[in-house]
Amino acid sequence: MKISEQTTGELIRQKRLKLRLTQEQLTAKLNEILPSHQYLERTAISRWEKDKHYPRPHHRSALELVLGMKLKDPPLQVDTSISYINSLDHMEALLIERLQGCKELWFSSATT
Repeated sequence: MKISEQTTGELIRQKRLKLRLTQEQLTAKLNEILPSHQYLERTAISRWEKDKHYPRPHHRSALELVLGMKLKDPPLQVDTSISYINSLDHMEALLIERLQGCKELWFSSATT
């Protein structure tokens, strides 16, 4: 991975600023074209720009339209069938296998 490559969030923020839009203004523009059941809050824009979440498909297409840009493909979701790893060797092998060709990695924290 190249250090100079921008993340999806950085690209979204950069394009929004280039268009001289605040997060609130971008949210309003997106909500004008999204169906009412897909209503978006400003905090979603913030999460996207901080790379905490990736836009869902319906938000992504509206965002691409408003910003006039094509976003990178979303990161692949890892198969969750393996729920327990009991050795560092197994973890290392799984990570190496799953990260082949990876250009962007997203993490999400969840509390249980």
